[in-house]
Amino acid sequence: MARRQKVDEEEHNYWMSYSDMMAALFLVFILIITFTLVTSKIQYEKNQTQMKQKNKDLTDAKKKSDEKEEQLKKIIGVKADIIKDLKKRFEKKKIKIILDEKTGAIELESKILFDVNKSELKTEGKKFLKEFLSEYVDGLFEHENEIAEIIIEGHTDDDIPAGISKENGYLYNLRLSQNRAFSVVQYCLDPNSKIFKDNLKREKLKKILTSNGKSYSMLKYKDYPQNNIIDKTRSRRVEIKFRVGDDEMISELKKILDEK
Repeated sequence: MARRQKVDEEEHNYWMSYSDMMAALFLVFILIITFTLVTSKIQYEKNQTQMKQKNKDLTDAKKKSDEKEEQLKKIIGVKADIIKDLKKRFEKKKIKIILDEKTGAIELESKILFDVNKSELKTEGKKFLKEFLSEYVDGLFEHENEIAEIIIEGHTDDDIPAGISKENGYLYNLRLSQNRAFSVVQYCLDPNSKIFKDNLKREKLKKILTSNGKSYSMLKYKDYPQNNIIDKTRSRRVEIKFRVGDDEMISELKKILDEK
């Protein structure tokens, strides 16, 4: 009897220990599951927060991009209007020039303005400039608030006069192109040229008119890019350009929009 009781107690203790162990394992399992769920929930909420922030950033970026694109269109539209106005003026007066309808740059043939290798304006050149500059400046000043700068550039072909070394050829042409551009500016601002009826425009021009020479660094080519034959006639030129106040911003905006 005593032996039977002892066996029963051992079996009872065994099942008690086994139950405790299983309970402990189950508790551990529950804790692991709970920890995993809590961790997953935290990670999910974190991911949701990050996703919402990314969506917000994308929305904000698109809004800014759209605003910049609209601003770019407006600025380009202003420049296009100025170019269109200039073209009409020259056509009405039958003034022959080469006008780049994208940039507004105007080419004036050197032979009209100067003798070969000279920087003094010819009589014929002064007569042409008086008519041309009057219309050009009047056209720009109709958009006075947008115009930031007028640039007069001298350009040459790559010919080098006899007696000038090849090494000094670029510098010779640089000096010649600079002097030619300066001659045009000087004539434009000279009261005796009588291009303008009053001094007001002349004084305004002094604040925005500049000149520089390019030598033969920007040659013109025939049928480019099909061939690389230099167009010497077009290379020998004076270019007149204008810059609106937001030209730099246009370049930056274009870079940004190109990256979209």
